[in-house]
Amino acid sequence: MRLNFLDSIRGILILNMLLYHLCWDLAYIYNINIPGFGGIAGHIWQQCICCGFILLSGICLRLSGSTEKRLKNGIKIFLWGLAITFVTRIFAYDSRIIFGILTFLGSSMLITALASKYLEKIPSLFGAAACFALFFIFKSVNNGALLYGLIKLPKRLYSGLFMTYLGFMQPDFFSSDYFSLLPWIFLYLTGYFVSPFVKKADKNITDIKIPVLNYIGRHSLVFYLAHQPLFQIILTILFGN
Repeated sequence: MRLNFLDSIRGILILNMLLYHLCWDLAYIYNINIPGFGGIAGHIWQQCICCGFILLSGICLRLSGSTEKRLKNGIKIFLWGLAITFVTRIFAYDSRIIFGILTFLGSSMLITALASKYLEKIPSLFGAAACFALFFIFKSVNNGALLYGLIKLPKRLYSGLFMTYLGFMQPDFFSSDYFSLLPWIFLYLTGYFVSPFVKKADKNITDIKIPVLNYIGRHSLVFYLAHQPLFQIILTILFGN
């Protein structure tokens, strides 16, 4: 099942992502001052985009049909994430992407698809509330703690790439786009459990279609993959190396 208004929302998120990454390139590669971008406002903007994408992805997975289809899509997205890691490590090492958003989304799709027969036994409201609470409990796990620093975690957990992939980020790790399984999978699962309520929403809402945004939303992967190379070509022409 595909709801038009979800594609339009995804289109809005994609446009925000494009603008945010353009500002990031201008600020951190070309040293152009963008007032407020490097402060709390820029951080909130970035978090809204990320959280929106992850929630929406969880919602859409439950509407996406059979387990086989979910697994197929998860493998495709995961492999695109690996491809981006490979390319950035070779051609853009200083801004390399390891365990980026596509790797995370592909992993979450695969895990959720494999566990769906168990997840569907959990009442949706309880599942959404529990996962949303767990997301906030684990939000600071990358920095060695739970509950925003109230509970410190053992330093021995923070070693190795696999633990970094899970969320226990090793001290020397760098990625310009890092989304570990913890805490973000809990936000993804929040979307998964919210999905039945979205599906039952009033038809006047679910049939909303904004053609341009709907098109962008339906082709979000293409826009994600193409935007940074295109930005780099344009900005290099405008500003030089």
